[in-house]
Amino acid sequence: GSGNGLQFSFYTNLLQQRIQANLQRNRDLKRVDFRIVMKVWLDSTGALTRSELVGTTGTAQTDEELRRAMNAMPRVGEPPPSNMPQPITLRITNRVTG
Repeated sequence: GSGNGLQFSFYTNLLQQRIQANLQRNRDLKRVDFRIVMKVWLDSTGALTRSELVGTTGTAQTDEELRRAMNAMPRVGEPPPSNMPQPITLRITNRVTG
């Protein structure tokens, strides 16, 4: 993530890994190259309460699929630090290999 400070980097990295792993389970997104910046908000339990794409992947269908997948995102599993500023800004990428 960017702009969240070093003190929150462990949690930001965990969050980014969990989001990317969740998106990899989506058949449609798994087959598409994309790179997007996302803003996410979490509640005190680590559940995603809101997300926004910053810009576009360049494809309306991929943008919409990302929004749907983020709306279905399961709880991160770890609550964010209580003093962590939100929204949390993350760069999410997918590269199709093979």
